[in-house]
Amino acid sequence: MTGFCGEYLVNPTRKFTEEVRLYGELVRRVACNASVPVATLLNESTDISVAYRGVRAGFDMVMFVDEQLSVEKLVAPTQKLVEFAHACGVAVEGEVGALGMLEHVGGTQHLGKHTDPDAATKFVQRTGVDALAVSVGNIHFLEGTTAELDFALLEELHRKVPVPLVL
Repeated sequence: MTGFCGEYLVNPTRKFTEEVRLYGELVRRVACNASVPVATLLNESTDISVAYRGVRAGFDMVMFVDEQLSVEKLVAPTQKLVEFAHACGVAVEGEVGALGMLEHVGGTQHLGKHTDPDAATKFVQRTGVDALAVSVGNIHFLEGTTAELDFALLEELHRKVPVPLVL
């Protein structure tokens, strides 16, 4: 799987924001020329309109996340995105919990919030997402050390959540 971060492409603090459709074309061409099967992903779009643009741009999968919203408030917009994306033959990845993150500048580590298995199961059932990103101690941008993964939680999520899990 290859792709781009939806939040980064259109971040207003960047000198130039990017057109999602151009990145969709680029990643599709790379995938078509690969010697192995490759899926394309517009990952972690914090603006749902960017996820919709990813569907229109031809990504195989899109992801909408908003860690400021409760799981309950994520259901309706995610469900609508799933309906639209599936009608276009595109899969949707959801997220319940929040990954920890290590900032490149300064090395500050932000703690995540582990995924609640029951909340994750309900979210998947109510939205129809095709895959679910989960937080089990995994950390974005971690370098030079290892994360302490909660394998018991991962096993429980695997038992309860009826779609592939994404770390």
